[in-house]
Amino acid sequence: MGCANSDMSKGRTLEIVWRLAAGKRDLIPEMAAELVRLNVDVIVAPNSTVASMVKQATGTIPIVAVATHDGVGTGLYASLAHPGGNITGLESLAPELDVKRVQFLKEMFPKLSRLAVLYNPLDQGANIHPTIITAAARTFGIKTELFEVRSSSEFEAVFATVLRNRTDGLLSVADPLTLVERKRIVDFCVEQKIPNAHEIREYVQLGGLLSYGASFYGIWHRSAYYIDKLLKGSAKTNGLPVELPTVFDLAINLKAARLLDARIPDGLVATADLVIE
Repeated sequence: MGCANSDMSKGRTLEIVWRLAAGKRDLIPEMAAELVRLNVDVIVAPNSTVASMVKQATGTIPIVAVATHDGVGTGLYASLAHPGGNITGLESLAPELDVKRVQFLKEMFPKLSRLAVLYNPLDQGANIHPTIITAAARTFGIKTELFEVRSSSEFEAVFATVLRNRTDGLLSVADPLTLVERKRIVDFCVEQKIPNAHEIREYVQLGGLLSYGASFYGIWHRSAYYIDKLLKGSAKTNGLPVELPTVFDLAINLKAARLLDARIPDGLVATADLVIE
């Protein structure tokens, strides 16, 4: 969790105060309270969970929420056009991306019939994904099995159940916990030869099969525009609409594909933003 503190109109140097929870949600409320006590000018809050906790900590300091999921549905924003209060931000949720991840897996593995969906129900923005994924999977003749993970200690039991149920594919939903544990997730899929799909390329770089999602680099880059406007006082949070993602990122690991005997659709590699040989 980062925070920008400056009075740029007077030519002062920008000061950034960092607070990092590393997926430990119980640390976030006190970190948010500390930033409020420091009376910073803007608080930057990545993901829905952090943004919600920061919003509870202050009703006056402008908040830029970055890469939120279903911000309106979870009550983080009043609406995308007029987010309300002291918060605005950039969404990373685009429902069609969940559909495409399921589609890519089905195209690579035509016999795929049981898909494990790994997500953290404690993350407010994560809970919309299972509904979208289940509906999409049904159109491809795939049955979904939902697996909840609320802490790092629960992964091994979940993995054991995935194996026991003989699911033949796994799709993860990104949140602070699953991101911190991404190597465990990928290693499990590699060791058990389970086709897998994710939201961000970091999973693919660790050996995962494929990822498709909003470009987090693009979202963070765009957030600088919001921060700049707020620090200069040229805009208020409610005057900055919440933006939906417009740049998407596809990554494929061909080594993982070969180990899984995946059938790569024509043109998929050619359109990928990252291909790992």
